Amino acid sequence: AQDSKAIKQEVIYKGNKFVLEPQNIKDTMSIINPVTNETSLRTKDSPPFPISMNGKRVYNISELDIPSSSKTKSLPLEEKIFNNLKDVIHPEKYPDGTLIFILNQIIVDEKGRIVYSDFDDLSFMGNDKLKRHKAYDDPEALFKNILINPVAKYKGHNVIYKKRVFINNYLIEIKNRIITYHKI
Repeated sequence: AQDSKAIKQEVIYKGNKFVLEPQNIKDTMSIINPVTNETSLRTKDSPPFPISMNGKRVYNISELDIPSSSKTKSLPLEEKIFNNLKDVIHPEKYPDGTLIFILNQIIVDEKGRIVYSDFDDLSFMGNDKLKRHKAYDDPEALFKNILINPVAKYKGHNVIYKKRVFINNYLIEIKNRIITYHKI
């Protein structure tokens, strides 16, 4: 019998055909039983991630030649995405509490546009409970007007690649339907 975790999946997203493959990365979380107060560990497989888009390979960033962008005075990618997040969150959907925003990986096309991400929703911490919410209607709004420049190259040609992005150094608080953002 074939291992079901090794099966590739095909997905059409925003007009692009992606082939997804398991990442073989485990995520571990602690679960506290509210009745017994006992803690147990649970592992979860990371979701599959694209290995190709429209028949073209998605490269790992470590394989590529990415010209230095240190001469530009633009904001870091993480800050650009976070600034867009400010425009798409609807505070009226939340009671007082803290939003947890996590984005780990993106796919960048040959023109420097973000065409795919592993971001789906936000987690909300309020009254000691963690809940997942759809905080906005269009997750792609996070990537509006973001062009990654210079683009990545492999053997002199622009290519599609995946990039790890860690956006976890921002605190988003909601109090009385007003959002405040803090870089920590």
